[in-house]
Amino acid sequence: GMRRARLRSAFTLVELAFVMAILAVLVAAAVPAYEAVLRHAQVAEAHTMVQGIAHAEKRLFRDQGRFLPCGEPGPPPARTAPFSDDPCWTELGFSVSGEVRYRYWVELAGDGFRVLAVGDLDRDGHLSRIELSGLTLAVRVEDELE
Repeated sequence: GMRRARLRSAFTLVELAFVMAILAVLVAAAVPAYEAVLRHAQVAEAHTMVQGIAHAEKRLFRDQGRFLPCGEPGPPPARTAPFSDDPCWTELGFSVSGEVRYRYWVELAGDGFRVLAVGDLDRDGHLSRIELSGLTLAVRVEDELE
């Protein structure tokens, strides 16, 4: 009577193992999807930043008739780092609060400029590079997701 009812209301070890196996499969499927969404969001940082820098350069050219090279080529941050404290960015009128995952710089190029960003989101030594032409505002991307 009572003992049989209590046993039937409890989960067996096999049922618990089955539930755990289902959960493991779901987690195994969800983690790569989460990482892909996260990587895309991190790459969006670079696209937004190079466009913002390009607009600041265009504004400076409109107001002062010149472009301003800022930042320096070099390795990207190991993970995240504060945006460069180079006073050139302040002169350009471009600032960022918070940390960034890419290194940014502006090069003069002929009659215009190029905005560049390099990052290593998965820290494997293989860099992604995003370049925006100041003349056309076209963006060129190399190994965006590495």
